[in-house]
Amino acid sequence: VPKGMDLDNIGTSMRGVAGVLSIHDLHVWALTSGKPSLTAHVVYEGALSHDAVKDDVNTMLGERYDIFHTTLQLEVTPCRLAREADTFTAPA
Repeated sequence: VPKGMDLDNIGTSMRGVAGVLSIHDLHVWALTSGKPSLTAHVVYEGALSHDAVKDDVNTMLGERYDIFHTTLQLEVTPCRLAREADTFTAPA
């Protein structure tokens, strides 16, 4: 994780986007200084538009964390990695 970025805060912020149920397999890194990249699996409410959820997550990441290079795997049903990885879920 690049210096000055908190993975837990990023995951919690992503989970706070409307329609996002959980985040797993979250990774943040930088190949060059000042250009962080992010990959994650995003579990979302199936009634919502895939593109709208993706756009809302990407907008939040850009505005709050200056992360503009992302690869998001959107899932209505959590994949097996959700059971094996760190997960940011909805509060009980």
